[in-house]
Amino acid sequence: ALRAGKLARSLRESGLAVDWGRIVASDAREPADAVTGVSGLCMRPAPEVDTALREGGVPVVLGGDHTCAIGTWSGAANALDPLGPLGLVWIDAHMDSHTPATSHTGRLHGMPLAWLLGELDDPLYGLAAGVVDPRHVCLVGVRSYEPEEDERLRRLGVRVVFMEEIRRRGIDAVLAEALD
Repeated sequence: ALRAGKLARSLRESGLAVDWGRIVASDAREPADAVTGVSGLCMRPAPEVDTALREGGVPVVLGGDHTCAIGTWSGAANALDPLGPLGLVWIDAHMDSHTPATSHTGRLHGMPLAWLLGELDDPLYGLAAGVVDPRHVCLVGVRSYEPEEDERLRRLGVRVVFMEEIRRRGIDAVLAEALD
C-alpha cells in the first residue's frame, strides 16, 4: 500500500535519496503454524539492513509489529560490528522482553528484545540471539510490563526509563542519557 501510494516518490520530491528495497513477506511454503511462520519472517530483514548500512544508506524498516526488530537489529549489528558495540534506544510503552517460557500470551511481538539480548529459553524458533550487549541498551517510555520482564532487564543491567521519570526529568534529559 505504501509503494502504491507513491511514498518513495514523495520522499524523493522532498529531497531525500530513496531506494525502495525488497518487500519481505511470507510465502506459501512457510508453515501454517503462526509462531513458526512469524519467527521465520523475523530474520528476513537482516540481510537487507546489513547491505544498506554497508553501502552507506540508512535503512527504514516498516513492520506490522515488533518482531521485525529481531532481523532489523541483527542486520545492523552485523554491518556495524567493525565500528564497535551496537547501542540501542528502545522507545516503547512495553518492555518486549518475554521469552516463550515467561510470556503470558505466547505472542512473539512481546519477545524481540529478549532475543536481541541473548535471553533464549527456547531455541526452537531459530531467531538471532545476543546481538546487543545489555549495557548498551536503554528502554524509554515504559509504562506497561510484567514482573518477569522487569526481573530479566534488572538482572541484565538494562537501563529502563519509566514514563514517571520522563515526566519528572523531561524527554530531552532522558534521551541525552539514553544516547550516552
